[in-house]
Amino acid sequence: MLIAQRLLAGVDRPDPWVAGVALAAFAGHLFPVWLRFRGGKGVATGLGIFLVLSPWAALIGLAAYAAVYAITRLSSLGSLAGTAVCCLGTLARHGPRSPVSWTALMVALLVVWRHRQNIRRLLRGEETRV
Repeated sequence: MLIAQRLLAGVDRPDPWVAGVALAAFAGHLFPVWLRFRGGKGVATGLGIFLVLSPWAALIGLAAYAAVYAITRLSSLGSLAGTAVCCLGTLARHGPRSPVSWTALMVALLVVWRHRQNIRRLLRGEETRV
């Protein structure tokens, strides 16, 4: 992300390009070819992306994760809360027309989708506490 930002610094309107690189990195983590398109849930990768794209939103999202995790001892619930807070913080910082905000929304939706089994267990009260 940092390299892409640096290389695209001289480009007119670099945000769409940098957002595209962010989505490519995120998709590569979620759907790696060498693992038959079965990757992770994207939370740490999303955090890394937004530490570059929208640092304050990422840090506030990380704080939300830590707070929810500390209270509930449910990592999945903390991850979902942190993702939501980061997405909303990015939207507040960059506005609804920014490619960075749309990237945040797409990342958040994919994180929720990848957590769908965890959400089912949370709703049934069966999610494992750490």
